[in-house]
Amino acid sequence: SSGIKREYGWYQRRVRGEVPADTADIPDSDTDMEPPPAADEEEEAVPPGDDEAATDDVAMETTSIPVTKALLKSWQSKLERHSLPTWKQLVRAFQAAVVSAKGEEGGEGMKYTIIDPDIVNKVIMMCLTNSAELLTHHLGENPTSSQKWGKIKVSLKSYLSNLTDLLGLLTSNDVLCAVMRHCRAMLHFYTAFSRLMKKYIKSHIKIWGSKAALSRVVAFTSLQALLKKVPVFLEDVMKKMYVEYTRCSKVMTATSRDTIILMRNCLVEIFKVNPSITYTTGFLYIRQLAVTLRSVTTHKKEVESVYNWQFVNCLHVWVSVFSDCDSCLQPLLFPLIQVMLGVIKLHSSPCFLPPSSPHDEAAPLSVRLH
Repeated sequence: SSGIKREYGWYQRRVRGEVPADTADIPDSDTDMEPPPAADEEEEAVPPGDDEAATDDVAMETTSIPVTKALLKSWQSKLERHSLPTWKQLVRAFQAAVVSAKGEEGGEGMKYTIIDPDIVNKVIMMCLTNSAELLTHHLGENPTSSQKWGKIKVSLKSYLSNLTDLLGLLTSNDVLCAVMRHCRAMLHFYTAFSRLMKKYIKSHIKIWGSKAALSRVVAFTSLQALLKKVPVFLEDVMKKMYVEYTRCSKVMTATSRDTIILMRNCLVEIFKVNPSITYTTGFLYIRQLAVTLRSVTTHKKEVESVYNWQFVNCLHVWVSVFSDCDSCLQPLLFPLIQVMLGVIKLHSSPCFLPPSSPHDEAAPLSVRLH
């Protein structure tokens, strides 16, 4: 066209210096041409078919959408047909529910807000009911090898992280047990994220050491299921459970007695899983008991650092482990018996003997050895 020719001729004259530099860029142009967008203003192109993956990340939202019962009803009908985009929206609502359960206000970047506690419960129950079946439908039993893994990975990680956080917020034992059972059903998805596995272990051991008896049992069975699927975490679980047991066994009363016995039995079951790992762990902690005893006998420290329920309950754990142990654990019997004999001979004053029957389960191990 004539306009294009004029522009081309003008640029040629400009290059030869025939047009002054302060002259307007394109004179007498027939059409107003818009300058190209700056590099930082260009939008990133989304490959065809990756529109779901592009919306997978949690985007910053200018306004939050309140979650209503009508919205949940529409989601439920779509979740029954295994709608993946709907589940991703449910994950965002679940994140808002966890924030609401923490007692915090919805922060920036939250697409949904939930104020009504009834809506919070409905969102949680909807996740517990639909997530495992829907994700198994799309990803199968080996999620990382699925073709849809890239589209679901970010939302799944967010969901599992919030689900684990929820365990520390619940006060109802029935709801807590239901969430832990759901975590167990999602275990093969947890294994795809190593950091979430550590978070899973930490949260369940905390429940095992602090909640009601039923919650403790469910937490322990969840840990057993994890160790069957991923045995590499066995040593870590052993040590963390032993430390939690020592923390909870400092005081032996009529109310705490049954709880300590339950924890001890669970710990013994874990130690029986792999005798070789039990040997290294037992060597470490029996040596720790021996060092504590030696510090009292040689440095004349307080006798109460040995004559206390925590020390006695630790001895009791290893007695229970070695009472029916594998042959590879036999070398640890000698140092354990030496420690127990040292505890018995440490102080002969009857003031350290409790006013209970020597046959009672709550009596110190040193008393029952006599």
